Amino acid sequence: IFLISSFFLYSHENLNKFNTSWSNVISGKVISKPSISSFGFTLIADSRTIMSFSNQGTLLWEKNLSDWRDAKLLSLPQDFYLLLNKSNRKISLLNPSGLVVWEKEFEYPLLNQILAGRDGRFFVRTLNEIYCFGITGLCKWTIEIQKQNSLEMQELPDGSFVVFLQELNEGKSQGLRISPFGEILEEITFAGKILS
Repeated sequence: IFLISSFFLYSHENLNKFNTSWSNVISGKVISKPSISSFGFTLIADSRTIMSFSNQGTLLWEKNLSDWRDAKLLSLPQDFYLLLNKSNRKISLLNPSGLVVWEKEFEYPLLNQILAGRDGRFFVRTLNEIYCFGITGLCKWTIEIQKQNSLEMQELPDGSFVVFLQELNEGKSQGLRISPFGEILEEITFAGKILS
């Protein structure tokens, strides 16, 4: 009895830490990590919809998505969102009201990662190329890098980022450090094999 009552008290205490002041029922199961904005958050559900909520849980807008299975969402400055759809090789910029501002299609499949940089730029990649876009949809630069690893790009404190390569050097992972302006700054050989 003591063990059960202790467990109940512990569980009750932990649940209280995570209680919110509101709840909401959505149509479908959430399939994306919520993207945070200044007014709340936006998410993708398997009901083929993208939904945006206020901090108080009020549904602000809901839009239909034709290709939702491989979709990923990223928050950008000024409450814009970038929607990446891997299956149809397309990215879309959504304004804070959920309206599509612009779309770009790619010749090759996109890797399921977007990296938000500084000053409103963001980076999208295919298996052999990295693209840098501004919030206006202008492609600032493209760099060809053959045989990239599927590991996510990692931003460093100076604004540069690391792209991991498939090829190993004596069993050790390799990477390239790239500036936000598309210059390869250095080649890196790590101390071992990076798995995730």
